[in-house]
Amino acid sequence: MPRRLLRLGALAFAAMAFSLAPCAIASPAGETAPPADPVADTTAGSAVADPVVNPIAHVEQRGVGPINMVLIPGSPSDWRVWDAFMTRNAERYTMYALTLAGFSGTPAMPMPDADTTSPTPWMDAEVDAIAQFIADRKLKDVVVVGHSLGGHLVLRLAIEHPDAAAKIIDVDGVPASNYGGADLTPEMRVAFIDSQLAPQLKSMDKQKAAAMFEGSAHQMVTDPKRGDELAAMFAATDQAIAMEYLLQGLKSDISNKMKDIKTPTLVIASVGQAKDNEAAREKIRTQWKNWTASVDAITLEFYEDSMHFVMDDQPKKLDESIENFLGVAAKPEQEQQ
Repeated sequence: MPRRLLRLGALAFAAMAFSLAPCAIASPAGETAPPADPVADTTAGSAVADPVVNPIAHVEQRGVGPINMVLIPGSPSDWRVWDAFMTRNAERYTMYALTLAGFSGTPAMPMPDADTTSPTPWMDAEVDAIAQFIADRKLKDVVVVGHSLGGHLVLRLAIEHPDAAAKIIDVDGVPASNYGGADLTPEMRVAFIDSQLAPQLKSMDKQKAAAMFEGSAHQMVTDPKRGDELAAMFAATDQAIAMEYLLQGLKSDISNKMKDIKTPTLVIASVGQAKDNEAAREKIRTQWKNWTASVDAITLEFYEDSMHFVMDDQPKKLDESIENFLGVAAKPEQEQQ
């Protein structure tokens, strides 16, 4: 599998997973969230599709601070990608980390079929569910933070539900994958993926698919031990579910709608994955500048030395960026260590 596909899949899709855990919190539609385990118990190779499943599978609530914050991980990960961030910031924010349906063994939404009209039905449902979650919990002046595929979702939230959040923070979640070429229209990209990529991925041997997702974990974080932890997290999601999220994430293209964002938004873009390839690093910078050009609501910040999992590679800098964006006082130095 080309490294390019691994990178695109990571950036466009890791962002979709939400977090849940220790407190069994009622989900937005009123049903009971899963038990307080880190992730649901899963049996290898068995994807569960439930026609009435809630798009938010689990909610982990932490913190007692005055600022409400919703945290959305990427694909195929769960709430635990935000665990260290929540521990560090428990006095500053009241946080709700989400896990999206289907990740880490939780029930998945129905697979798209011939009657499905949208190319991204799961992502459509997730964006609406986030807005509904905020409304149901009556979270005032809420800040919504997403990483990777979750970052893409929060950008869509700002466009499709402009009154849902007071501020948006996108941590390395791209507006579009550009798979097949940046010159493709969104409609052309969907057709290209459906005809060329989807048949290959859906026919891939399960072991190869698992190796693709687990191998990508080590390309997205500097610490090998953390890479092992992320790989194990990725492995907890059924490969058919992870592959469907991957395909829908590659199809979801909001690059032409970025101009509609009016909610104050911080975009943190990692450049470190390009390492010593300055041409590739400049390409990342240029693409982000093009996406955010003339959008007054967006503040763009480059992390030159961070891999994709910014919260692991540069946790102190991430905390400071968020504090500055929100206009809150910095934590004492000893608390940041």
